[in-house]
Amino acid sequence: MDYADEKIIEAMNQYKTGEHGDIETGIYLKEQLFQFERQEFYDGKFSVMLPADFKDMPLEAAKFKYPSEQRPKIIKTNEEGDINFTFNLLEEVDFETKFVKEAKDGLYNIIKRLQPANVFYESKEEEIADTLVGWFEFKSHGLDCKIYQLMYCMPIGGKMLQGIFNCKYADSKLWKPIFLQVMKSIQDNTKEEQDA
Repeated sequence: MDYADEKIIEAMNQYKTGEHGDIETGIYLKEQLFQFERQEFYDGKFSVMLPADFKDMPLEAAKFKYPSEQRPKIIKTNEEGDINFTFNLLEEVDFETKFVKEAKDGLYNIIKRLQPANVFYESKEEEIADTLVGWFEFKSHGLDCKIYQLMYCMPIGGKMLQGIFNCKYADSKLWKPIFLQVMKSIQDNTKEEQDA
């Protein structure tokens, strides 16, 4: 038995005891194993751990799911298109950690005003890898089901990284801990360039 097989069995056994593994070892969820790998975006400015088999959402599907022309530039999705990780580096916006709370609260208020039927839950700022991320979660209404959304913002190379992780609301208890792990895995590679 090789190391990968041992990790798969370990993840499956954790699932049976109520634990689901983590993004480093793999997560066994609803009888499916999700392996994660570090991927770089925006010419290597940042990297993040994402499910290895998630693909770029096709443009037509992205236009339907995110109808605004300001839709996220990067949308990684599963085969069904109902679990999504989005990333948008706003390179025209100068952004530092001291602006995180204000930006997060501003996004929260805009969404609350534009979509008053949404139900809002936790909202907070957290330190990750020597920077600050602000995030909040809410339930919105899709065409055929309720959607769980976790929206976040943080500085990357002095610019604003903004994104959303979402899934069916019925799966939110399973996916929220994974979304938080993925968010906390975001690394600002521009800091390494500055330190070099």
